[in-house]
Amino acid sequence: MRERAAREGPFGPVRVVEDMVHRAHVLLHGDTFHGWQFRDDGRLDEPTGYYAAGSPVARLVADAGPRAHVAVAGLGAGVMASLAAPGQRFTFFELDPAVIAIAHDPSLFSFLARSRGRCEVVERDALDGLLALPGASLDLVVMDAFVDDAVAPHVRTPAAVRGLLARLRPGAILAWHVTSTKRGDDLRPELARAAGEGVTCASIDWRSDPLPRDPTLEIAPEVDLSAPVECRWVAMGGAARVASLAASGWTPLAPPA
Repeated sequence: MRERAAREGPFGPVRVVEDMVHRAHVLLHGDTFHGWQFRDDGRLDEPTGYYAAGSPVARLVADAGPRAHVAVAGLGAGVMASLAAPGQRFTFFELDPAVIAIAHDPSLFSFLARSRGRCEVVERDALDGLLALPGASLDLVVMDAFVDDAVAPHVRTPAAVRGLLARLRPGAILAWHVTSTKRGDDLRPELARAAGEGVTCASIDWRSDPLPRDPTLEIAPEVDLSAPVECRWVAMGGAARVASLAASGWTPLAPPA
């Protein structure tokens, strides 16, 4: 590993390191992954990590439709921009200007520049930005906003969750990335309670295929791209739409007690 860039942001230092084994750039905030990109020309557009081909969120984006407006809380390296199809519009909300600057630098990450869809990055608190959008205007909302390794508490209150649900068009999904590799929190019951009556919820655990690994190298676990990525997602929406996710391996969540 060698460092390619570093910026001091309002939430601490943000670094980009280069994985020489897999020829990839990795975005780190502290010791937490925030996305990576393979740098070989033939792999620049390959979605990685939690957003890899076949991942739950990749399928949700594909199912959203060719003219979908997708809103995303959290930018990271901009990996989700690689999922956008022609005609789709992605709006990312990101509060850290250091992250925004790095994601827009094509010498570090080129997902935004190379996206097939139309991508906009708004420097604003994600919840404030999303709630400022008109009601029933979004085809998919992806909540991927973390503070260190935890889903930001203010975005998962009942008032916040119901406000986000009000931004969905009929048949749309509100998706939450709730992986917590360090804390081990299970936010599924809390989110189901916050959604309230009349909203159907489901969850899925997903694991990516491992990458080739050189056994002769000692690589710190926090930057070892060869390890499989494990993630958990929660989906919310209308009963029929959420029930349709069962075909992709999603499991219904029990209604709140």
